[in-house]
Amino acid sequence: MVGAVVLEPLVESMLSDFDVLAAACRAEIEGTASPEVIAVLHSPALCWVRTHGLHYVQTLFEGEMHVCRLSGRDSRRREAASAYQRAETLRLAALSRWRAELADRHRNSGPRTFEEMCAWLMKLLLPEDYSREFGSAMIVADGCPDRGRLPSHDWYAWGVEHGWSTPRSTPETDRVMALGESAFVDTVRRSLTVEYIAGFDEPPVVERWWRALSRVELLIREDMRSIRGRLRRSARRAPEHQLTRLRELYEEFAVLRVHRSVALRVYNELRDAVATAVKQAEAGIVSDCHTVAAAAVARAHPEMYRQVREVVAAHRKVWEDEDFDFATASDFAQELITAVAPERAVAEDPLPLYEVPGYCTDDPLEVAVDASGYGSAGGYGWMAADGRTGSGRCTWGISSTESEVIAICEAASAPQLAGRTLHILSDCVAAVDAVDSALTTGVVGNYPVSEAVRDQLRTVLGRTEPFTVQWGASRTGHRLHDRAHCLARSGRLR
Repeated sequence: MVGAVVLEPLVESMLSDFDVLAAACRAEIEGTASPEVIAVLHSPALCWVRTHGLHYVQTLFEGEMHVCRLSGRDSRRREAASAYQRAETLRLAALSRWRAELADRHRNSGPRTFEEMCAWLMKLLLPEDYSREFGSAMIVADGCPDRGRLPSHDWYAWGVEHGWSTPRSTPETDRVMALGESAFVDTVRRSLTVEYIAGFDEPPVVERWWRALSRVELLIREDMRSIRGRLRRSARRAPEHQLTRLRELYEEFAVLRVHRSVALRVYNELRDAVATAVKQAEAGIVSDCHTVAAAAVARAHPEMYRQVREVVAAHRKVWEDEDFDFATASDFAQELITAVAPERAVAEDPLPLYEVPGYCTDDPLEVAVDASGYGSAGGYGWMAADGRTGSGRCTWGISSTESEVIAICEAASAPQLAGRTLHILSDCVAAVDAVDSALTTGVVGNYPVSEAVRDQLRTVLGRTEPFTVQWGASRTGHRLHDRAHCLARSGRLR
């Protein structure tokens, strides 16, 4: 009890002062933190913010690695690389712990009756047919055509307009929302290191803030590439003022990563609150519409529905277990899909997305990649803007991030895309950082950890035509990425 009382001021200090948190995380990484500081960092109260501190310090070590490489300080570069790897290991472990705790707090019971399970599986097997029938039922249902269809963006404005969110306006939020797009992006960047701007994390602004941070990231990365390129081409010793500027950019980048994580979390909470309010208010109507949709799809596909009922009954012990969590049931869903119709687990190549006369093959070809699972259950997929696709298993990655690196490498080395300059989109920040660092330095760093993945990354660095990688948010309706996601899931079953 005494120990807990002693630690409380430390907890409050780290929660209220990010510099204190970052210093504690650096001490943990470097092995100089006291037992009391370690205990506080690993306490439940700091589970989420500790990931911010670790990511911040990890980015600073990444910058130090680049500075040392450019200035020829090899011994210090090795020390920074080692610290970077320790930070990465600690951060991934902290994220895993936080996600596990979050899953425990938000367990999804999902369907529980036999008929509900059959409808759930039919929806997975025939998503387009099911969505069409569900949409028709919603139109017929009284009061649902406008209020029951959730938006893909502008959640706050939509929620206020339809009465699902309480209007929240302050002078700060009004001021930043009144800015034009260019001025808003400039203000977001200035807020990283120059001055605190109030109102960004408020509901009226948060979605715009989150998207602007992605644009700012591109600007910062471009500035860093420009400086690193000039320094590598210079025959003289790297000027100190350029190295100082590179350190400043990495400091800016480190803060951006923290802000982006906060923005995404607040945005998700806002979106989930609106979606939950809608679902609770219309739970009865939505349930009835699901019943109508399931019955219509079952009538249209009687043989498949017969197989679905047999498979669901055969797996009853799994889904009736009270500990079974539908929030993490993707593997189970794939098992059921394969049992009913193995051919549907493998996505067919779609028609080209872009049919533009005189399509210029000199322009970079946009390719979205995604990964699903890792190790023995790993799969990857990629989708190019000209309609070509690829997918398969990737069992040599030891984490989901490494599987994403594999997906990037598979796209870059695909024979179908040889001879084209590529612009590859990935929704994994860590994977983009690892590949981008290798592209800009020509050297594969300490991440990925798996030697097989490192070898694959080294191979694609020798690609005849150049390629770039960029982070892009997932599940935002981007047609290339949505298709890559489906291909990655199907790749696990090959």
